[in-house]
Amino acid sequence: MAEIHRVAGAVGGYTNRSRNDPTQYTAAARQTFACSFIDRVDPDRVLTEKEREARVKALKKAHYRALALRAIQARTKTSRKKNRGPAAAAEPRREVPRGAEPTSQSSAG
Repeated sequence: MAEIHRVAGAVGGYTNRSRNDPTQYTAAARQTFACSFIDRVDPDRVLTEKEREARVKALKKAHYRALALRAIQARTKTSRKKNRGPAAAAEPRREVPRGAEPTSQSSAG
């Protein structure tokens, strides 16, 4: 059932795109998104235009870097789950204290 909805939605999306310019029906969303950064850095509109633009630029960089970080964390989490498997998930991992080195069974001499 979900597959039917997904495919039907894709058909509708492609049909809409073939008849309209995508920038027209996404313009309001893009404008709202852009204004959200301005509202966060200068809600009272007291900064100069130059200062506001500089702060918006910095906030956007922070926003996109945070998204990238979350994507990396999600990929790492997914990768760990795939690599551990059911047997590894059943057995807890032993943590080695930081600075402690594994002991060797052979005698040095």
